[in-house]
Amino acid sequence: MPTIPRQVALGSCTSIWTFDAGHPEKTKQVAKIILQEVRAAYPGPYSRYTDFPDENKLVIQAEFLKHYQFAPGVAESVAWDVFRRIADKRLQDMLNKAREAATKSYGDSMLEWKERGAAPRPYDAWIKPGYWPGLVDHWCSDVFASRSQRNASNRANAEGSGATTGSVNMLVHKQRFEQEQGHEPRWQDERHVSLQWV
Repeated sequence: MPTIPRQVALGSCTSIWTFDAGHPEKTKQVAKIILQEVRAAYPGPYSRYTDFPDENKLVIQAEFLKHYQFAPGVAESVAWDVFRRIADKRLQDMLNKAREAATKSYGDSMLEWKERGAAPRPYDAWIKPGYWPGLVDHWCSDVFASRSQRNASNRANAEGSGATTGSVNMLVHKQRFEQEQGHEPRWQDERHVSLQWV
């Protein structure tokens, strides 16, 4: 699976939007538009954009291109791959929030969720009542349970925490400092500690 390039640019007619860790506010704006288009054309009880029927993906992509164009020099296949990843991630986030809202509104019983026949507010605006039981069935499926268990296991086995793999937490820094210096860090030692961070 190819990795997301450090900079993949999408542009509007007036400015360039860059998917780059150095410009998270611009990435958020483009991702918001992608999610808006995915929700507007949500075709059924799908948990991933990748699983949408091709004709629905083409509608979503055409709507997106009304607002943005790919920046010069960016391979179209790479840009669409980034688009797909963002759409998958944003849809997954929204469906997770819908599940959390259902737990708060309807309780822990997925059977109760299904009997309600509709997603909790505000998710009912884009998850049509006919789609909700299908999503609940998906969340109850063995495939979903095994994928969820596998992902939880992968996160647990990763070195460090998922978002900060390789980072060292403050407690470890403090312990190392105490071993090296023979005393607890003080505010005067702040410069020394900050220069030692990994």
